[in-house]
Amino acid sequence: MPSNTPYAVHTLYQLKCRVAAGQPPILSHVMRAIQYEINHNKDYNAAEELFRDLLLMLHLHPIDDGPHTLMSSLDHTMTRAVYSELDITCFQKSIGKLIRAAPQPKTALKYVCYLFEVSPPMRNERIENTALIDIIRVYARARGEYLVKALEFVQIGVERGLAVPNNTRIKHHLNDDAFQVACHPILRHNRLRFSNDGTTIDPVIEDAHDKYRRMIQ
Repeated sequence: MPSNTPYAVHTLYQLKCRVAAGQPPILSHVMRAIQYEINHNKDYNAAEELFRDLLLMLHLHPIDDGPHTLMSSLDHTMTRAVYSELDITCFQKSIGKLIRAAPQPKTALKYVCYLFEVSPPMRNERIENTALIDIIRVYARARGEYLVKALEFVQIGVERGLAVPNNTRIKHHLNDDAFQVACHPILRHNRLRFSNDGTTIDPVIEDAHDKYRRMIQ
């Protein structure tokens, strides 16, 4: 399938071959390659390398000193004053994927911190909230001490109004109850719950039956 068709497969290796043949990288192809490396090749390191190139293509500051092969450092010579909707979409989908698929919490946190270093319009409320939900999921998946550490992110979400029922604001790219679902294992572990109006985190009050049932589990 030709490389410029909408459903063409893009990988780090294929993009390297195209660059070696004199074809400059295309931003949307790099984004799709990041997604493909994570979803199909299960190669998070390749996705990270591609993301470094994507940052160079967007003239954003580097996230670290790791390798990038599609773009030379000389290509990163000037800042961008204007970003298109495609630029914003490619950046947000790519960093969101890296946060969501992070193999460990510290990696997810690295990308969340980078996101908050980037200025609008590349960063907006929707990607901030989506990233917040995704890092809560990563912490919940890691379990152990991260079930406690994630409470800080849960509190940030509450302060942003993500737990308020029927909040009509454009909150994130996910389902309406995504925040509540992501927070469920965190709250359950710490014996907490959202208040009815979603504005606070409250302790769970047990009756005698609930306490007995918990003790015998």
